[in-house]
Amino acid sequence: MLQSRDIATVIYDTLAERILNLDLMPGSQIVEADICDEFEASRTPVRTAMQRLSDKGLLEILPYRNSRVSLIDTEVVGQLIYARAAIEERVIRDFIDMDDPLLVEDVGHMIRKQQIVISQDSFGPEDFYRLDSDMHRIWFSATGRVQILEFFYSNNYYSRMRMLDMKELKDYKTIIEDHQALYDMISNRRVESIHSLVYDHLNSGFARVIARKDTELSGYLR
Repeated sequence: MLQSRDIATVIYDTLAERILNLDLMPGSQIVEADICDEFEASRTPVRTAMQRLSDKGLLEILPYRNSRVSLIDTEVVGQLIYARAAIEERVIRDFIDMDDPLLVEDVGHMIRKQQIVISQDSFGPEDFYRLDSDMHRIWFSATGRVQILEFFYSNNYYSRMRMLDMKELKDYKTIIEDHQALYDMISNRRVESIHSLVYDHLNSGFARVIARKDTELSGYLR
């Protein structure tokens, strides 16, 4: 039989995954009694799990009201993209200097996998999100800088903004075109193009989301 702490961990892990995958959208209400019923748990582990979600910035606990999934803070996301663009430009320069054709081919292979995935009727945004993340991880890993990338990926506002772009706006072909441009630049060692390509690519998803901040995405952002 699961102990109270174990039940709290199961509840936390399940709800965190739903929030990060946008199965629970920003602003969605979380009713404590419903969570108790779903997991057949008492209020103590449910409240423990919800407090952990709040501590991680995934949940807003509102006194005397139902809690809700936290909105995506666009100011935080904008600053993270600004920092990531500067770092990723430097990382790609180092990756090009390594001059390793096998690693470059790994990038091309990842893009081909993205093209195959979006051609399948059954694919989900989570599939593309993972492949997108893994492609960028190639040059961060090769240059020994992967922990920097994981820092950005671990931010719940940034990761949910990326998922929101992929799940709601679904502009996969544009994203792949950006990836192809990056691959061509790396393959041909066109370092003069790095700044504009990296900056434009990392900002494109954010720009698509911000353009709809006051319309169809208004309930998800702040």
